[in-house]
Amino acid sequence: MRHTCFVLLIALVSINATAQTPPPSAPPQTARQALLEMFLGKSTETFEKHLPESARRALIRKGDTITSSLMFRFASIGQELSSSGNKLETFDTGPTLAVSEDGNGHHKIEILVESDNLQGEEDVIQLSFRSYQDGQAEFLPVVPRLNFSMKQEKEVWQLNELTAEAHVPLTDPDYLNGLRKEQNKGYERMAPTQVQMLVTAEVNYSQKHPAQGYTCKLSDLFGTKYNADAVEGAALFDPAMAEGAKDGYVFSVAGCTGSPATKFQISAVPEEEDSGMKAFCADESGTLRFATDGQADTCLSAGQSWK
Repeated sequence: MRHTCFVLLIALVSINATAQTPPPSAPPQTARQALLEMFLGKSTETFEKHLPESARRALIRKGDTITSSLMFRFASIGQELSSSGNKLETFDTGPTLAVSEDGNGHHKIEILVESDNLQGEEDVIQLSFRSYQDGQAEFLPVVPRLNFSMKQEKEVWQLNELTAEAHVPLTDPDYLNGLRKEQNKGYERMAPTQVQMLVTAEVNYSQKHPAQGYTCKLSDLFGTKYNADAVEGAALFDPAMAEGAKDGYVFSVAGCTGSPATKFQISAVPEEEDSGMKAFCADESGTLRFATDGQADTCLSAGQSWK
């Protein structure tokens, strides 16, 4: 009996001691977690919480809305990334801060942590961004980087300074290849217009020179300060175009046979064979065509119509 009472007493003491032991407190918020809460939270209150008092007094007024307040537009970043069915995932640790992906999985944005330099009550976090379309990284001519200088005040991390950088890594071969591809896309977008311009110039030239008809000499189609007999309205002064090469393309005119010449063939082919750019061509019919292999012969014989 005494043994049973002793066991019950010990059990009661243990239960009482356990009940009085406070639960373990949550670890203090890190500067990185504060940054996530500030910009990717769902309310403006969490944004204000991490602003210095001086910034709150100067930049936030009663009645401010997202449309009227610059600060609240910053606060709505998280709502925009997670809106319209987008999936937003955040990470308290590791090289990735957040990932936003649209509902169809076609477009994705990654926010990466380039560095996180904690020194006592101050922390500088540098972020960069990557964008993907259908699983392929999209090229950014300038890689944006943001530096967030955080300082702890009364156990709350506050954003003291935000610095934006434009990162252009000119020694990175992947970046340089991406820059070249982006440049080539721009050249390719302009080439069809330039071919159509030459077609118009040919028509104007043949109307002004009915006995000769069309010309296979590019310089005849361009007005220059040395060409007083230039075709009115044929083209602007463009010595590069008149010499047959401009913006990554080589232009040529052939097939001006007969007297007067009633036919012509204009072609624009990539100056560099490995550029991956299309070839474009047209004839007296005015129909613009293209060839994905970049070859003039392919374009002229079996080119697809360009719309």
